[in-house]
Amino acid sequence: MRFIYPAFIAAFFLLSCNRQPRQNDSLPGKEDYTIMHFIVERTRTDTVKKYMDYFIAEHHLRTGFSGLADGEYSAVSPSDDFHYTHSIQLVVKNGELVSVHYDENGEDGHSKKDDEDYNAEMKASGGSCPKESYPFYEDELLRKQDLLEVDGLSGSTYSLYRMQLVGIRALNRTNLINNKEE
Repeated sequence: MRFIYPAFIAAFFLLSCNRQPRQNDSLPGKEDYTIMHFIVERTRTDTVKKYMDYFIAEHHLRTGFSGLADGEYSAVSPSDDFHYTHSIQLVVKNGELVSVHYDENGEDGHSKKDDEDYNAEMKASGGSCPKESYPFYEDELLRKQDLLEVDGLSGSTYSLYRMQLVGIRALNRTNLINNKEE
């Protein structure tokens, strides 16, 4: 079953946000992002935004690029229910996002964006496909310079939320050594 009872999700989420902060770290840790990822994967799209907004506000998370140090920022999500991970690579120069790459990759490393059969199947079902929606989201992010300002595409809302969450993780990572979590 893809959707979980909303009260269970709310309790699970609030436990994450109301736990005691780690010493010297008020930003969310890996377990918090895992819980939020679970919510994105298992909750109706009309409910995800509410939880995402609360998660961002509760942890005072950055969603834009203004004032961010120059560099490359990246993150990868846990696997979703279909064994795909969601990855983002962001390049910031002079406090502005200048490059973004988002994709979802299977266990064998294949890209949803480059999978012609998957894209054809998604288009035939009347929805959008990664080959079209991911570049749209990347262009929107470059233009708007804030993850939360990216407009969604019909049939690709979960991909938008996945991109936003992994992007937020990339922008707010504090415990990195050579871009890997400790």
